[in-house]
Amino acid sequence: MYKTSFYLILLGFGIFFVSPLLGLFLNLKFEYSYYFDFFNNNYNIKIILISFYQAFLSSFISCIIAIFFSISLFRQKKLFFIKFLISLSGFNFVLPSILVVYAYLGLYGKNGYFN
Repeated sequence: MYKTSFYLILLGFGIFFVSPLLGLFLNLKFEYSYYFDFFNNNYNIKIILISFYQAFLSSFISCIIAIFFSISLFRQKKLFFIKFLISLSGFNFVLPSILVVYAYLGLYGKNGYFN
């Protein structure tokens, strides 16, 4: 079973990522000197480093806030408001898929935009 799923993942990777890159490299006469020029420019390196630094700080601060918030919710979980808040946090996982289903129904349904 694992070999079959591995080959399916490898096939999907090949179809969606490798084949467009091969087409791009074969048809556009791509040169690797573009990569060297891009990474030798100090401005581009600074922008990349600032992006990684900002992403690290954002995720670190979010995790610190989330840890303290979850500890406080866990300690006071007998209150009605806290139970309600914890149950509302489950909507973050369910709501996007519900919205996608409604969007498909709105676009492709019986009275949808494309019918």
